[in-house]
Amino acid sequence: MLLTHAILPSPVLTFENSGPDLIATNFWDTPLAAAGCCFLSWHQGVARLLVPQAHIAVVREMSTGREVLMTSGTYRGRTDCLELLWEDHSVAPFSITLSPEQLDRRGMPRVVDRATTCAVYVRGFRGKPSIMGEWPVLFRRAATLPCLQSWKS
Repeated sequence: MLLTHAILPSPVLTFENSGPDLIATNFWDTPLAAAGCCFLSWHQGVARLLVPQAHIAVVREMSTGREVLMTSGTYRGRTDCLELLWEDHSVAPFSITLSPEQLDRRGMPRVVDRATTCAVYVRGFRGKPSIMGEWPVLFRRAATLPCLQSWKS
């Protein structure tokens, strides 16, 4: 499990969108990215996970998942943390826990009854965001994280 706990001050993040797609961001050049912290940005029903260069190898582990289970809860005494688990029905699915500073919104989105996806982006050619995969999302809450349970548990 990869945990990035953001405590660094960061400049205001900017995002340029084309519908739900991310076409530009300054994230890749921030102290947050330099420290190896991921960031989750929501736009038009898509949770867009920005993965810094330091963790690009984990994208391969994400690719085995069939869907992303997003669980909000408390982690190490911090509320509004979010766990993303790429459910692949193995005994050890890949997951990541994000602190509130790594989210552009606190907790779950207000509307969770519509189709939502999680798209993973890395820095591509000339600094442009490059999408590496997209998965359907299922939402849930837990008292504490990590939850790490399958959807059916």
